[in-house]
Amino acid sequence: MSARSLVQKWILVLGFLLGVPAAIIWASMPFLDMSHATYLTATKDYPGAIKALNRAISFNGGLSAAYVKRGYVWEKMKNPQRALADYDAASLVNPNDWAAFNNKAWLLLNQKELARALTDANVAVNLCESCPEAWDTRGLVYFLSGNYDTALADFNRAIALESDFGAALFHRARTHEAMKQPQLAAADYNAAKEFGYLGGGELQVGQNENKP
Repeated sequence: MSARSLVQKWILVLGFLLGVPAAIIWASMPFLDMSHATYLTATKDYPGAIKALNRAISFNGGLSAAYVKRGYVWEKMKNPQRALADYDAASLVNPNDWAAFNNKAWLLLNQKELARALTDANVAVNLCESCPEAWDTRGLVYFLSGNYDTALADFNRAIALESDFGAALFHRARTHEAMKQPQLAAADYNAAKEFGYLGGGELQVGQNENKP
C-alpha cells in the first residue's frame, strides 16, 4: 500500500470515529493530492506532481486550481502545449479563476505572443483587482510592448498592494531604466534585492514568482 493510500485510509477511519460524514471526507481527497503535488513540485519531482494532479482531476474534474497547478508543472517540464491546454481547461471549468488567465499570460509572454498575453492579463486584472501578481504580469506585457508609461502605472499598483513584491520592484526598475530615470531605477533595484529578488539586471521573463 502506498503512503498516499495509507494516509487516505487513516483519514477515513478517523473521520468515521469522529462522526464526520463519509461524503465530506471523500470529497477532501483531491485536495490531499493537490497538496502533495505542491510539495513534489517544490522538490522538483515533476513527474510525481503530474501523477498526483492527474488523480485529483480524475477524482474531481471541476477543480480549476488542479488544472492551474498541473499547467505550471508542465511549464517546468518544458511542455508549453500541455500547459496552455491546462490553463484553458481551468478557465473553462471556472471562468473566474484569475490565476488561470495570469499564468496563461506568462506562458504567452515566453512565446513572444504579446497581443494574446495582454488579452489574458486584462482578464486576470479584471477578475482580481486586489491581486498584485495580476498587475505585475500585465505591467510586464506593456513593458515588453514598449508602453512604458502604462507599464509603470501597473507596477505602481502592484507595489501599492504589496510593498515587498520583489519581482514588481525589479520590473519597475527596468521600466525606470528604459525611461532614462537612473536614480529611480537604482532605488528599485536595491529594494528588489533587499526583498530577496536578485535579477542581476536582466528582465525576468519566464521566472514567474506569481505562480502556484
